[in-house]
Amino acid sequence: MRNGILKKIIVAAVILALLGVGVFLLLNYLLGKNKTYNDYKTVSEVSAAANANAGFMVSDNMMIRYTNDGVSGFDSEAKEIWNVSYEMSNPIADICNGYAAVADLNSQNLYILDASGDVHNIKTEFQIRRVSVADEGITAVWMDDGTKDYITVYKIDGNKVIDMMTTADADGIPVAMEMSEDGSRLVTSYAVYEENKLTNRVTFYNFGELGSNYVDRLVGTKTYSDRLVADLEFKGDVVVAFSDRGFDLYDMELTEEDIASVEIKETIMQAAVGKEYFALVTENDAGEYSVTVYNYKGVKKDAKPLAETYQHLQILNNELIFYSDTSIYITRINGKDKATLTLDTDILAVFTEKKNTRYLIAGENRFSVIELTETGKKEQ
Repeated sequence: MRNGILKKIIVAAVILALLGVGVFLLLNYLLGKNKTYNDYKTVSEVSAAANANAGFMVSDNMMIRYTNDGVSGFDSEAKEIWNVSYEMSNPIADICNGYAAVADLNSQNLYILDASGDVHNIKTEFQIRRVSVADEGITAVWMDDGTKDYITVYKIDGNKVIDMMTTADADGIPVAMEMSEDGSRLVTSYAVYEENKLTNRVTFYNFGELGSNYVDRLVGTKTYSDRLVADLEFKGDVVVAFSDRGFDLYDMELTEEDIASVEIKETIMQAAVGKEYFALVTENDAGEYSVTVYNYKGVKKDAKPLAETYQHLQILNNELIFYSDTSIYITRINGKDKATLTLDTDILAVFTEKKNTRYLIAGENRFSVIELTETGKKEQ
C-alpha cells in the first residue's frame, strides 16, 4: 500500500515538474516572439566582388545575386550554393523557390537555373522584355519584334508550353505579367486605348486540362476604366493586382473569380507580398506614411504609422523588413516592433529563412550574417 502511495506521489511530482518546464518554455517562447532588439553582432562575413550594378532577389529559401557577368545563389548563412557565368549587357531576373531565370533585356538570351545551379540556356525568337519563373523552371517570357508582342512559356529544357501573340492596336500595350508558382496559370495586364480613352485589361490564362477548353486558354478577362494594374503577384491560387487605386484579389484555382476589391485613398508608395500576407506603404495628404497589412481575402490585419520612409520593403517569415542605405527596421505582422538598427555596412538585400534572430545582409562587396541582440558591442 505504501509503495503504491509513494509511486503516485512520484508520478504527481514528475507531472508537476514537466508542467513547470512546459510553462517556462512557453513563457520564453512568447516573450521571445515579441522581444525588441536594439543592437546586433556580426556572426560572419564573406567578401564579394564589388559591383554597384548588382541585382538581388530573395525567395523563401534562397537569395540570388546577378550581375553582367554571372549569377550566384546563397543560403541564409552566406554559403554559395551555385555560381554561373555569362555575359549580359542588362540582366533581368526572377526567382521562385529553388529556380531562377535570368535574361539579357532586349536580347534573345535566357538562362533558367535549377536548385543545384544546372544551366539551361535558351535562345528566344524575339527580344526579351520580361520574365517570370515558376517551379520546375517553367518560365514565361514576354518578347516583342518591334511591332507585335509575344508571350512564350518554356519548360526548363527549352520546349514550349504555349505561344501567344498580341498587337498594340488589338490588345494594348503590355504592362505586367506573372505566373503561378506551379507554372500552370498566367495573368497579364495591358493598357488599351479605345475610342480615345485609356482602359486596362487583365487577362487570365490556364495551361492545364481545363484551359484546353478555352480559345487561346484565356479563361477570364477583367476590364477597368478607372485604374491601371501595374503589378501582379500570385500566391497559391490567389492573384493580387496592384493599381493606382488600390488592389483587387482574384481566386484563380481554375478560372477567374473575384475575391475582393479594396480602394486606397492615400498614395501607394510600396507593396510587398509574403506567404500569408501582403503589405502596402501609403502617404496621406499631410505627408505622413503608414504601412497596412492584409491577408489574401482582403481583410486588414494590422496598420501602423511609419516614423520614416525606406527605399525597400519585403516580407519574410511573417516579418516586414524595411531597409535603405545602412538602416534597417523590422516589425512583425502582429504590429510588434522587432528591431531598428544602423549597420556598419550598406544594405542591398536582406534574407532569412528561419524564424530567429539571424539575418543575411547583402552589400556591394560583402555578405554579412548578423544576429540581433538587446545590448552589447558589435563583435567580429
